[in-house]
Amino acid sequence: MTCIVALSYNGKVYMGGDGAAVDENSSTVSSRKEPKVFIKGPYIIGYSGSFRFGKVVQHSFNPPKPQGDDLDKFLNTAFVSSLREVCDLAKVDPSSEDDGSEMLVGVNGKVFEFCNDWHLGEDINNFNSIGSGSSFALGSLYSTRQRTSPHARIRLALESAERFSSSVRKPFTILEL
Repeated sequence: MTCIVALSYNGKVYMGGDGAAVDENSSTVSSRKEPKVFIKGPYIIGYSGSFRFGKVVQHSFNPPKPQGDDLDKFLNTAFVSSLREVCDLAKVDPSSEDDGSEMLVGVNGKVFEFCNDWHLGEDINNFNSIGSGSSFALGSLYSTRQRTSPHARIRLALESAERFSSSVRKPFTILEL
């Protein structure tokens, strides 16, 4: 339960995320200090779902540097293979009920969505969002598409998600790469 928002603008990727943590058994929502958006080498990554999965990606995953002209092919082969190895070692499976997770991955000025079926895809828009607040954030990103400030668009999208989703909360983290 969260909201991660990313957009590409002028060859950079801007990404933001909220600080909510939701206990699905009790419906308790708290705010966490640790951000769900971080920079890892040439990648900017944001995750929703399992904190365990996110921490494994943040602290144990050493993603390979992009190679070749076909970024989609690279991400869906070398990048995913490397990620699978780390997840297998940590006994984390983003496709399982316990560790169910998604990620947004920004690299080379593009935004890709990692789905829990181990696929990375690029949306036709220059923006994307994941998590329980994503529909609100996507509406905000679309309606602000004429604005030029990526930081303002990200903040507005997160604020919209926080306003209308009970599982999105400050603090917000916004990074660029």
